[in-house]
Amino acid sequence: MKSKPVLRWRTFCVLLALLPLASACGEIRAMYAPLPTSTVAPEAAPFLALVHAFNDAVNTGNVDAAAALFTDDAVVADGGYVLQGKGQIRNWLETSVVANKVHVELFEFQSAGGQIIWLNTVTDINSETPYRVRNEAVVEAGKFKSLTASP
Repeated sequence: MKSKPVLRWRTFCVLLALLPLASACGEIRAMYAPLPTSTVAPEAAPFLALVHAFNDAVNTGNVDAAAALFTDDAVVADGGYVLQGKGQIRNWLETSVVANKVHVELFEFQSAGGQIIWLNTVTDINSETPYRVRNEAVVEAGKFKSLTASP
């Protein structure tokens, strides 16, 4: 028994209408997938290790470990706030990062000289959905000299 041409045409139109939705779901999954870090150039490995150490400290709520990754005179800019020195940075880590149960996953990473840029996918107790944060940092002697976090 053959199906009617009109029915096949309607089925085709419905499937065609659903195609952007299926595509969008794939883009959303890709947008929040963690970065495979095995392809980073060898000269970038120490910078990537610093980012991983920072993310691990944030994810475990270890303020001491996170603060130890900054130079004594480091500067952090986050959400309109500028913090200078380990005391202010430690306070920011305690009150903004740990208190809000921030969890980060590395998404993208680049380095050039002593500068690094990475994207994190972030969740916290104030957000219903993950969001992206772009981080730019200058590294000095294996520690963050400056860090700017922006949406």
